Amino acid sequence: MKTQTTNNTPKKIGTVNIRNNKAGILKATVSGFDGTDAITGQKSVKYKKNAAGNLIVGIPVETIPMVVDAALGSAAMNFNTVSDQVDIIVIGANGKTINWNVEVKNF
Repeated sequence: MKTQTTNNTPKKIGTVNIRNNKAGILKATVSGFDGTDAITGQKSVKYKKNAAGNLIVGIPVETIPMVVDAALGSAAMNFNTVSDQVDIIVIGANGKTINWNVEVKNF
């Protein structure tokens, strides 16, 4: 998945729909580059969804530490739960245009 952010605006880069009666782990590997500075890393999050459709998502863990060059200090990636899905969100840095690549795996 690819996208671009300008300034520190959050942007949804992908969505994973979660079926009922399912538990697993989402793993998102991210890299962002503005031509000079970069952000890289990986986050994982546990989820479970019961037969009634209640989705519970755990606290994201950095499975590969997020490394952010100083000039992109506010740039980040995170997960956001919406109804029956988990969105992958990237957040840019003020005054920067960042080109993002994110790979998501659902285990």
